Amino acid sequence: MILYFLVTGHLPFTGDNDEQVIQAILKGQVKHSNAPLYQALSANLRDLIEGLLRVSPKQRLSVTDALAHHWLDESNQAALKAADLKNTLSTLKQFVNKGKMQQAMLGFFVQNILTQGEL
Repeated sequence: MILYFLVTGHLPFTGDNDEQVIQAILKGQVKHSNAPLYQALSANLRDLIEGLLRVSPKQRLSVTDALAHHWLDESNQAALKAADLKNTLSTLKQFVNKGKMQQAMLGFFVQNILTQGEL
């Protein structure tokens, strides 16, 4: 979730209230608030994000697998696609301007959705 947020400036799970957001998380219903921005990300970055957002822990990328992912290997070699970070600053600014509810939701996700085994 944090990687998704960092590169898009949006949370991957949305809803009109906390219950809807929690249900979207449990069902793995990712809503790309800015679909053109998400589609502009490299295929490798989208693959990494989607691997990290899988509902089933057995199907979700482990920390080891995530760190070995090709996208991170590319970034270590300074071959990171410029589009992957091109809009990040402006989308993060937009997120900050949207208010305290989204910030509180992000805090909730970090504290309550990740289990100790996922950290």
